[in-house]
Amino acid sequence: MGFEKIVLNKVEEVLGESRKASFYNGTLFIETSQEKAQEVFDELSLTYGPIELNGPIAGEFAYDFV
Repeated sequence: MGFEKIVLNKVEEVLGESRKASFYNGTLFIETSQEKAQEVFDELSLTYGPIELNGPIAGEFAYDFV
């Protein structure tokens, strides 16, 4: 299973849905609230180390894996 698929599965666990998350050019984009964006950030940071969170931009948060 590829990295992106594993991350999307983790996001689905936190959000309870997967349709609002996608990767584009290596950046994870999620359409969600500030609170849920922080929950996803906390969960992914524990597993994958440093992550840069940006947003919201047009209702989406961007996660860059550093």
